[in-house]
Amino acid sequence: MMRYEFPINGKRCFALFVFGTVLPLAVSAGAAEKPKPLTPETPEVKQLVLAKLRELKPEDVEQVKRKIRAIGMAGEDAQKRDKAVKQFLADYVRYGYVLDMTPWKKFDLGREENARIGKLFSSGKLREAAKMFKRAERLVESKCLLDQPGYLIDLLKETKDRDRSAVAERLQKVTRQTFGQDVPAWKKWWSGQKSWGKFDQVAPEVGDLIRFKAVGKALCLDRGHWAEVAKKTDKEQLKRQILAGYDKDSRNKQWALKRARDAVEGPDSRLVFTLLALAAEEGGVGLRSSGETRISFMFGNFGGAFKGVFSRRDETIGIALEERSSPRRRLEVWDSGTGGIRIMLTSLTDGSVLVLHQRPDGKFSVGRADGKGSVFFQEDSFTSFCRKHRKYANERVFSCLKRLGVVLPALPEVPDTAAAQGKAAVPPADSGKADWKTGLLQEIHGDVGRLIGLTVNQKGLCFDRTLWRRVLKGRDLDELRARQEKLGIMKLNDKSLFQSWPEDSVKLAKEGAFAVRLFQQACAQRWGRCGGGWGGGTGKISMNFGTGGKFRAELKIQDDGIEITLVERKYPSRQIEIVDDGRGAMRIRVLGANGEAILLINQAANGRFGVADAMGEQFFVAEEASFKAFSLKYPKYVNERLFGYLRHLGIVTPAEVSR
Repeated sequence: MMRYEFPINGKRCFALFVFGTVLPLAVSAGAAEKPKPLTPETPEVKQLVLAKLRELKPEDVEQVKRKIRAIGMAGEDAQKRDKAVKQFLADYVRYGYVLDMTPWKKFDLGREENARIGKLFSSGKLREAAKMFKRAERLVESKCLLDQPGYLIDLLKETKDRDRSAVAERLQKVTRQTFGQDVPAWKKWWSGQKSWGKFDQVAPEVGDLIRFKAVGKALCLDRGHWAEVAKKTDKEQLKRQILAGYDKDSRNKQWALKRARDAVEGPDSRLVFTLLALAAEEGGVGLRSSGETRISFMFGNFGGAFKGVFSRRDETIGIALEERSSPRRRLEVWDSGTGGIRIMLTSLTDGSVLVLHQRPDGKFSVGRADGKGSVFFQEDSFTSFCRKHRKYANERVFSCLKRLGVVLPALPEVPDTAAAQGKAAVPPADSGKADWKTGLLQEIHGDVGRLIGLTVNQKGLCFDRTLWRRVLKGRDLDELRARQEKLGIMKLNDKSLFQSWPEDSVKLAKEGAFAVRLFQQACAQRWGRCGGGWGGGTGKISMNFGTGGKFRAELKIQDDGIEITLVERKYPSRQIEIVDDGRGAMRIRVLGANGEAILLINQAANGRFGVADAMGEQFFVAEEASFKAFSLKYPKYVNERLFGYLRHLGIVTPAEVSR
């Protein structure tokens, strides 16, 4: 029988035995039962949250050992054994976390007892408990419950003793408030918060990383501020803080030491970015670099409550920060180093869009759609915009960015000289085909269409989840594997993609893995060998590959959520990102012409649909209550320009909308 392993923090854990070898046997031994629905208020989920909040101590491990021994060594007394099993099942979500976080050597109970435990597991008695633990863990991660002040305040009210202290400590760390275990004080503070997200927690660190200044009449990213932050930072303390986030076994310690050296000895931007990563509590910072002019680093790339990416190529800098839970905001900043500036803020919860766009010649545009209508401004310069629309800039534009921590230059104290409401949304008069560049994406046009397709359902625009199934129908997977091995684009561990997956793996993830492999094969046949990798676990997968400086592709699937990124590394250097959470929220982002052109589609979970378009000289921002309402109001724009450009990139779009 195939053995499924789920590596956790790079350690071989006792959980591998439970979930990898025993659980498939248990599932096959008994009839499948309808799983118990889980919500954040379910007792098992609360148990798991408390287990994650408590510092894992040796006595916790010993307690689980005693429970397991009581089950496995209960002798002939069936009544006592059944009672022990029942109690263990009731607390299994809490114990499952201890099993996950404990190295195998610390949990080995001996050959005879391990055999008895294996017999108990294979009997199927722990089948539902083990499955519930994995489901509860996915719920805690997807809802980011450890970072929700409202949820933690309610939990604080219900807990006591050691658990209460752990919840209070987490609340203070997340909110940076100092109310301790005073529940009324927490409730009073929380009632005054209009909304809360991860950006609110890390706003000071975001301000150190993203700070703007005015240079002449233009807006410019303040790169010199990073040196000031680095100068004030205690580098030895930062090293200790990074090391504290890793386990003390030799392998992880060496890894942590390298990360610590990279943070304090590398560029100032990396140090500031590391401070943000530590504030967001994402363990470790991944680093990729090449040469003196190209560097990138990231954290929280798959899972977690917050994601950050920093990249630099020559003088061009790009920064992207994203929340994984409500209000699900994404902030992206791009500075060409030659005058071009782009700031984009979107929310997948309410569908709001804010775009600030400065061309190299200084022309400055602002577009906003926030459920109260859409407006945009076009002026000759940043200072001209500030002088003419200071009130609107302060109240509706810059206030949003400051809430996230972004530091902006002071605006001139002069009265408004123009109407604050801006210009009405008018779509570009032509399709803009003269601005549609050709590049690598046109060489694999049909292959992109087999990977990315859009359709329309009752919630609005969405990723076509039936596309991969249609593409794979009738394919010989053994032939596909043989061809990929011949092309040299498949590693040994990739063979598991072509074998059976665990029972509770998401089917969409498996189909997506195959579809990406077909796409990778097409790229390899055209441009040569594709290097990359994949990872994941139950119900999720992450895959990426590159073609030696020409093209890069990434795919992530978790539950029903899909995220696909395609990047041209040659002119016109376009980047496509499609995010669909499977529940109605969707974002499509296309950047082109070395980052200066923008096409942004943002759809909230409630269906609100907004577009920001700066693909040419004209700037267009508009929104409606739904995609249907938007397409009925702007049919020519949707059919000819919006869908036309997506089809130009190879993306399959729905049929023409009604006029």
